[in-house]
Amino acid sequence: MLLSINLAGLVVFWKFHEFCKNPGDEEAAKRFVQVTRAYELLANTQVGLKSYDELAAEMDQTRAALQRVMDLASRSSSEASGKVLKMGGATWVGDVEVGRPHGSGSLILANGAVHAGRFEAGRASGPGVYYDASGSVTMGSWVENKRTGAFETVDPKGGRWADGYDADGKRTSRKKMAPPPEGGAGALKCGVCGVKFHAAHNSACRQHSGKWVDAPTHNADGSKATVDTVAFPEGGLWLCCGGTSKHGGEPCSFGLHRAAEPPPAAPVELQIAASSGGDAQMKAAASGAPMDDLSAAAA
Repeated sequence: MLLSINLAGLVVFWKFHEFCKNPGDEEAAKRFVQVTRAYELLANTQVGLKSYDELAAEMDQTRAALQRVMDLASRSSSEASGKVLKMGGATWVGDVEVGRPHGSGSLILANGAVHAGRFEAGRASGPGVYYDASGSVTMGSWVENKRTGAFETVDPKGGRWADGYDADGKRTSRKKMAPPPEGGAGALKCGVCGVKFHAAHNSACRQHSGKWVDAPTHNADGSKATVDTVAFPEGGLWLCCGGTSKHGGEPCSFGLHRAAEPPPAAPVELQIAASSGGDAQMKAAASGAPMDDLSAAAA
């Protein structure tokens, strides 16, 4: 029962909280007050329940995080319904006018960096966020491709900086706002495209929407099959688009960065052998080194 009432309170908060900020909508404000009083009356009949004001106060951080997710989802949804425009090695996903980026969208550069925001006649103009391939994130406003005014930057380690730029796009000031968070891992490496990104500041990433499937190496009767290296030069294809290049070429779709999976842990036997003074090859194997490195270590 307590859980149900608290959940009801959360629903009230998320659904009607914005109405109290809009005094011009009398009907919405009236419904907000009615529902809030109903919740408070119900809460007062139960021991250990929090008031609406207490619940709302505790939701600040969650609301901010949810807003970031909603903004990202809104941008992704808008871009998905927009156009895809090739611009040399870069790709624009968003609004297009007269064959150029014009409106909202994301410009994905050849090295994986992304500028998400407003563009006018092919140039960054207005609020936006620049996600550098090294993991830094810069938020502010652009005029004719130039950063102007106040910016906030998150560096690859997670430290935050307040930067200032003049009308020519030159940085004129920098002040440290906050150090990297204690115990934070900093920017992560994307397992799809290889660029660095922060989980709290994700961006568009070129990727395939389906899975890579290796061409069969055996026939139905168990005999060895000959793989057609002309049709499958890399031994398989992408189910989503039929592409036959596993690591090269250009992916057929877009998504968000996702962290690369850590290498599998070495078998316990190798770890024991390495810690007890095993040979160089065992030590290299226990460290997760590639096979080429194992050969060098053995030599």
